[in-house]
Amino acid sequence: MEPFHAKLVAAATGSTLTALTMTPFDVIKTRLQTQPQHARPLFPQPPPNVCCQPQNVTCVRRMSSLARTAVEGEAVCIWDHGVMRTERVNGFLDAVRHVVRAEGVTGLWKGAGTSLFMGVPSATCYMLTYDHLLNVTLPPLLPSAALVPLTAGMMARTIVTSCVSPLELVRTRLQSTPLSPDNPHTLRSVIASVRVLVEANGVRFLWRGLGPTLWRDVPFSGIYWAGYETWK
Repeated sequence: MEPFHAKLVAAATGSTLTALTMTPFDVIKTRLQTQPQHARPLFPQPPPNVCCQPQNVTCVRRMSSLARTAVEGEAVCIWDHGVMRTERVNGFLDAVRHVVRAEGVTGLWKGAGTSLFMGVPSATCYMLTYDHLLNVTLPPLLPSAALVPLTAGMMARTIVTSCVSPLELVRTRLQSTPLSPDNPHTLRSVIASVRVLVEANGVRFLWRGLGPTLWRDVPFSGIYWAGYETWK
């Protein structure tokens, strides 16, 4: 296989495996970061340990609605027909249980399609852009060979991240905590909400959050490639 084709296959395969195996961790991380700071009560201040079901329905622990104090000074109903309504997730395993309970096991892979659609082309373009900058474009321009992989990694990451930022926005919103467990995010609903926001705020809204992403990824990419090319 030609070296060029080998790089294409390696980048596409790596990004596919990463998207399929890491998406659940992305979902949990996004849920933990986007959950409301305070749980909103389903009923206004129900007495502690009182059933939140109608009077003619038997209240069964772990199956019906029970009131308990979740936050100091705030009582909430934690169950409603077997669905957690006002829960706050506390840690990784708790977040996994909440997602599986509300959306099923497939909820852990929400956004995987967007990750594949975004990740495979972007990873391939990233590797090829880095390789071209490293071997063709930058060596004649930089005085020190040590600066070439550092600069190539930073430039490649900046270019690719800027191009896929709108898709990253869609994926993050798809994986974020829904306003109601009964209405989980879907790709259609997310795209519709993004379209409304773009109409209200302009096209630049699609690149919202690009700055922090670049501050996180660009230095790491440069340092990573500089270390790799030095020690390989």
